[in-house]
Amino acid sequence: MTASIAEITEPVALISGPRLRENYRKLRELAGTDVLAVVKANAYGHGAIEVSRCLAEIGCPFFAVARFSEAVELRHAGIETPILVLGRIAAEEAPYAARLRLHVTLFSAEQARQYASALRSAKRTLKVHIKIDTGMGRLGQFPVDAPDFIRSLGAFSRLEIAGIYSHLATADNADRSAAERQTADFQALIQTLESTGDRPPLVHVANSAAILTLDQARAFDLVRAGIALYGLEPSPDCPLPAGIEPVLSLRTRVISIRTFPPGSAIGYGGRYVVGTAPEKIAVIAVGYADGFRRVAGNAVLIGGRKLPIVGTVCMDQCMVRVPDELPVKEGDEAVLIGRQRGASISADDLARLWGTINYEVTSGLSARVQRVVA
Repeated sequence: MTASIAEITEPVALISGPRLRENYRKLRELAGTDVLAVVKANAYGHGAIEVSRCLAEIGCPFFAVARFSEAVELRHAGIETPILVLGRIAAEEAPYAARLRLHVTLFSAEQARQYASALRSAKRTLKVHIKIDTGMGRLGQFPVDAPDFIRSLGAFSRLEIAGIYSHLATADNADRSAAERQTADFQALIQTLESTGDRPPLVHVANSAAILTLDQARAFDLVRAGIALYGLEPSPDCPLPAGIEPVLSLRTRVISIRTFPPGSAIGYGGRYVVGTAPEKIAVIAVGYADGFRRVAGNAVLIGGRKLPIVGTVCMDQCMVRVPDELPVKEGDEAVLIGRQRGASISADDLARLWGTINYEVTSGLSARVQRVVA
C-alpha cells in the first residue's frame, strides 16, 4: 500500500505540474520557436521521468540529456519523444542508441570512425548532431574546421547528420558581448553551410539565458531550455520574466519533538548546547544524504515560521529549535525549499548560504528523495 503525501515521513520533492507546463509555454512564446527541454542530471534534480512525462503530454518535441544512461532510462520509462545526448557515448553503445532512436553528439573524426564501425556491423543508422565550439572551450569542432568535417562525414553511410549546435558560455553575464560574438560566429557558419547545401535540418544554440536575453540566438530551429524551465534564474544578472516560477518544493515531516533541559548537547560533536532555559527541539526527516548540506545557518519552515536548524546536519535527520509559543507536533510539515503560510525559502536562498548556485542545490537532491508531480 502506498502512503499518501500527508503520511510520508521522508523528504519529498513536490513538482508542480501546472507550473512546469506554464513555464514551458511561456518560454516557447518568448522563443518563438520549438523548445527542447533539457532533462539531464535527473531534470536538474526535479525528476527526469516525471518532468518528461509531464511535458510530453503537452507536445514537447525534443528532450536532451547529458549521458547515454539517462536516455536509456527515459526510453525504458516509455518516453518516445526524440532525445539528444549532449555528452559523448561509447562506440559500443552506438548500435543500441540507434535502436532506441536517439540523437547523439558528434565532435571528432575519431569518434565518427568508431561509431561508423560499430554501426556497420550492426547494420543500423545513427542520427548525430555536430557540436561546434564557438568559445565554450569544451567540446566541439572549431567553426573554421566544421565545413570540411561535415563533408567528411559523407564517407560514413551509417551516420545521419540530423543537427548542429553550439553552447554559449556567458549568456547569463551582465556583459553579453562574448555571447553575442559566439552567436555571430555560429550564424556565419550556418550561412556558409546553407550556401553549400550542407546545413543540417536542426540548428540550435540558445540556452536558458540566451532565450531570455539574445534575440539572435533564438533565430534557429530549436532553443534549449534548462534551468529556466524549472523556474530558476540562470544567474543574478539574468532574471526570469514575470510568470515563470519555481516548480519544486522540498518538504518533510517533524518526526519527534521534545523539551531539553539547560546544558543539553544536541547532535554530533555536541556543537549546539541548550542555553540557560529549557528548549523545544524538533527532529525532521532530512539530512545530507538527501542533498541538504552540512552548513551552518540552515533553516526550515514549520508552522509558517522560519526556524533555525541547530547542531550538525546528520545523514538522515536535522534538529530544529522551536520557540515555546509555537505549537508543533509530530507529523507537522517542514519546508526546506518552497513556501508555507506566506514564508519562503528558495533554492537561491540556499545557494547563497551554501556558497554555490541554484543549479547545484536542486541537482544535488539525492535519488532517495521521492519526486512527486502534483
